[in-house]
Amino acid sequence: MAANIRGASLIIAVDPQSRRLELAKKLGATHAVVGSDEDVVAQIQKTSGSNGVDYTVDRAGIPQVVEKALDCLGTRGKAATVGTPAAGKRAGVDVCLLIWSWGASALGVAKATSFQERYAEYLSSQLPIANCWLDATLSY
Repeated sequence: MAANIRGASLIIAVDPQSRRLELAKKLGATHAVVGSDEDVVAQIQKTSGSNGVDYTVDRAGIPQVVEKALDCLGTRGKAATVGTPAAGKRAGVDVCLLIWSWGASALGVAKATSFQERYAEYLSSQLPIANCWLDATLSY
């Protein structure tokens, strides 16, 4: 919904659970990809119609998900990881491809809980429908 509010025309939701993908579609996702599929990156690149997407947001914090989020980026794409992997967990990244070839960047978002609270407060102040969205997403 936040991407929809900001005017994104292509919003691809990725999740291993079909019920969450259905919710994502109700909240504005234009496409849904089953996250446990082998070819998630290829599906996203095909859907985007280019070499990848402009933005990815990972909320899982699972190293393999972080890797796929980075692999999905197109030229000058930006990835944000809100989920936090356990200490010592590592994700493999092709640094040369990420930085030199594509000019992409990655960002770790610290203190996600306080960010989510501020964002929820902002959304509910901007749109009456946001309260319905918050109720639906928080229950998942």
